[in-house]
Amino acid sequence: MTGFMKKISLLLALCMLVTAMLTACSDKYASSEADDYQEYLELVLNSKSFMPVLDDLGEYTSFEATYKHSRTAILYQLDTVGLFVTYEDADEFEYCLEELESDYRFFEDYPDEGETDYLCEAGGYSIRMVDAEYELEVYKSAMLIGVDEEKQKICYLFYYDPDMDVLGDLDGYVKEHFYLR
Repeated sequence: MTGFMKKISLLLALCMLVTAMLTACSDKYASSEADDYQEYLELVLNSKSFMPVLDDLGEYTSFEATYKHSRTAILYQLDTVGLFVTYEDADEFEYCLEELESDYRFFEDYPDEGETDYLCEAGGYSIRMVDAEYELEVYKSAMLIGVDEEKQKICYLFYYDPDMDVLGDLDGYVKEHFYLR
């Protein structure tokens, strides 16, 4: 019986280890400190090339930077960064919205023959994918910008996901992999 119990114990331990390795988990952080925002940018490959500099965002009331590390399986890990900027003054908010339209190009149709979703609604934001020269295919890495008209907030999001094969549901992807504020 002792040999049998050892085998059962080993089998249970192996099952628990495999389950732990395949279980989804995430770590998420948020901060209103400029140094933390810079640190979060360092953690997400290529984000510094696309995410805005705080000094370039006009006269905002407050900002919050977020970072989320997701793991859905042993080999599938993803890091995302977000910047959420609030404007108290309605004129300043409108000015910043106009600046977005002149500073960024947004996809107006599917970037890769209908495979990649480029619009979504998440966390109160209407989010669009920025049309830019990314290192990888657009579904593997991209900047997203969202606007919450009611709260006068703008969010800047960036993901770098080299293992992704297709991005057909941007709404679900943003809700699952970004720490929205």
